[in-house]
Amino acid sequence: MFKRNITRVLKLLSIFPPLLIVLLSVIITSFVVYNNQLDFERESLQLKREYLKDKRLDIYNKINEIEEYIKYEYKDTEEKLKSSLKSRVNEAYTIIDGIIVNNPKLSKKEKVKLIKDALRGVRFNNGRGYYYIFSMKGDCVLLPIQSKLEGKSFLDVKDKRGKYITRSIINSLKDGKEEFMHWWWYKPSDINKQYKKISFNKYIPALDMYVGTGDYIEDFEFVIKQKVLDYLGTLKYDIGSYVFILDYDGNIILHPNKSILNKNIKSFNQNDKYNLKEIIAIAKLGEGYISYESNFFGLHEAKMIKTSFIKGLDRWNWAIGTGFYKNSLNEQITNKQKILEQQNTNFILKIIVISFIVTVILVLILYFNVKFLKETFERINKKIKKEIKLNNEKDKLLFHQSKMASLGEMLQNIAHQWRQPLSIVSTAASGIKIKKDYGILDDKSIDESVDTIMKSTTYLSKTIDDFRDFFKSDKKEEVFNISKAVKDSLDILNVKIMSNNIELIFEENDYKYLGFKNELIQVFMNILTNAIDAFDEKDDKKYIFINIYTKDDFVVISIQDSAGGIALNIIDRVFEPYFTTKHQAQGTGIGLYMSEEIVSKHLAGQISVENSEYEYDNEKYVGAKFIIKLPIKNLEN
Repeated sequence: MFKRNITRVLKLLSIFPPLLIVLLSVIITSFVVYNNQLDFERESLQLKREYLKDKRLDIYNKINEIEEYIKYEYKDTEEKLKSSLKSRVNEAYTIIDGIIVNNPKLSKKEKVKLIKDALRGVRFNNGRGYYYIFSMKGDCVLLPIQSKLEGKSFLDVKDKRGKYITRSIINSLKDGKEEFMHWWWYKPSDINKQYKKISFNKYIPALDMYVGTGDYIEDFEFVIKQKVLDYLGTLKYDIGSYVFILDYDGNIILHPNKSILNKNIKSFNQNDKYNLKEIIAIAKLGEGYISYESNFFGLHEAKMIKTSFIKGLDRWNWAIGTGFYKNSLNEQITNKQKILEQQNTNFILKIIVISFIVTVILVLILYFNVKFLKETFERINKKIKKEIKLNNEKDKLLFHQSKMASLGEMLQNIAHQWRQPLSIVSTAASGIKIKKDYGILDDKSIDESVDTIMKSTTYLSKTIDDFRDFFKSDKKEEVFNISKAVKDSLDILNVKIMSNNIELIFEENDYKYLGFKNELIQVFMNILTNAIDAFDEKDDKKYIFINIYTKDDFVVISIQDSAGGIALNIIDRVFEPYFTTKHQAQGTGIGLYMSEEIVSKHLAGQISVENSEYEYDNEKYVGAKFIIKLPIKNLEN
């Protein structure tokens, strides 16, 4: 029979494991390939997201760099203009001073004429700049752009804000030799609107006159704008990533397509007009991204999709932008995805090949192992047959020894439990005899002693059943009063308690509980007996406190003595089997072990012990405190 089973097992080992290995290999390979494909798809999606993110960041940074460049160029515009004006006036003053010094014999009128002739034709700042000369009384001496006004007083000339221009200049030069001044005035090209103008004026002491020049800030900024546009127009970018600029009025002022420069968006088709309006709207709000479709004013045959970043430059009313074509981006992403796809295909092929090789190797290893096992089983089969006879004889002997050991342990436990009630019976009987010998025996004493003896003998009669029930799995629970169970324990031990002069303090609380009453009484008996035995004969006051109460989810029974407590080096071992500090004649160390077994396994509770210090009648005591916790769910209402 055994040989047939071995043969069957070997056959299964030769067929089932290889199939299992192949199946696992297919499953694992498929799982790896599937996960790799998922990773590839995730990487492809992530690649597209990263490309878009990088491109958006790229155009964002590019526009911000251009904005920083423009801000740098128009930074301190007024200061740059002031520096230019001052330099020009100083050049004129050098000419005037040279004429005065080099012609000492000429009259003031003759010197002024020479100066006017020297400065009248001088122009600068792209023809906008010229020199003017006024007397300190406000009369115009030189005004090249309107020579007919020369000789007339300008004291009452005001700008649009009510500022007396000539008076202000004269007042500023009274305490100094030179000074800047600003006012609002008409341009020669626009006589309907006044613009902010800055001038620099220098006093000529020898003539009691001042010479000066000025320029409009807007005209000076125009030069800076042109410089910026010229610079940006020279920059080279990838296809579609060029920089373009529109003003808020819709005029295109920078674009690589020269045919649309300086044109207004009104002249474009409806689609392009709408896109450009959206770009201007974004610029006026500050900044933002926009995606749109167009052939970009004939640059492309088909429509292209473009994403641009727009930023508004409110100082110049410019909408600055750059972008990238999504069509081109998709081509780059597709090329990158093809590379990833090829890598993914190569990886899958490697996995399949490796998986196949590993599977073949494992199957071969398993085949040779099965062959080896078969030979080994055949060798040991003969040895097994020889050992069976010997083992059968040994098993019979071991069974007999085990049976005797179990019986001896049971008898020892019964003897331990009987020793206490037999001692009580002996004590009660001895008490009757002594009282009779001394002639003090009365009915009451007889009744009490007989009652104690009856209770002890009743307990003895139940001991065998209790031990038998303890090891049976079909014990039945009953509803009992916990305080009554404590009293039953105390009644049995009453003689021993009285003979040792122990005072009992029992705080009763009536709790009806569903459980194993006799087993709980056995626990009380073990704890109380240990407490009684722990007292020293020399102790004057001996107390045992019993308290029953509920806390959290438990019914708590506390049993505490005043016998000094348990030594700290053994307190953690008191629930170990056969551990005892008593003489062999007094105990076997099984009582507290069985108590813990009963509470934890049969009553689903907890039992613990600790040394407790407390005060009673204004005196301090130390003793062992046993705490039994039973599940409150078993309480009967």
